[in-house]
Amino acid sequence: MISPNLFWEFSIQLYKQPEVAKACVAAQDEWGADVNMLLFIAWQSQRGACMQMEAIATLDEAVRGWREQVVQPIRELRRKLKAVSEAETSRALIQQAELAAERSQQDLMLTHVGAAASILRGEGLAANLDCYREFLKLPDDAFDDVCSVLETGLQTLAIA
Repeated sequence: MISPNLFWEFSIQLYKQPEVAKACVAAQDEWGADVNMLLFIAWQSQRGACMQMEAIATLDEAVRGWREQVVQPIRELRRKLKAVSEAETSRALIQQAELAAERSQQDLMLTHVGAAASILRGEGLAANLDCYREFLKLPDDAFDDVCSVLETGLQTLAIA
């Protein structure tokens, strides 16, 4: 198994790139995308992996319960507290819990990485995101913005 720290550290570095967080959250809110899945696809694309529909379905099934039962409720609570100025301390604690839940989801994803992607020289990020878009049954242009932003973020990471 791949060290969980590699995927987590990659995610943190990519998420910090200009516009990446905004694009991922927009894809989450507008299209129902899983930010961790977007980051995983970017990570696998950087590694030359070709994501297939079956692999995405396997990963989604492996983490769906955790995402729906743990990550999403914590996120919803954090977002609700954003509107309450007196709740800043609580919101910060909730945000830490959300990050811990996200990391646990990534660890869970890594336990399924062998079934999730074959290391083949694929067509890159756009093709892998297109597979995820098809899995979610979204319009053809649904991930155009996030793809562009992630590609730029990956290029920036490669230079650094």
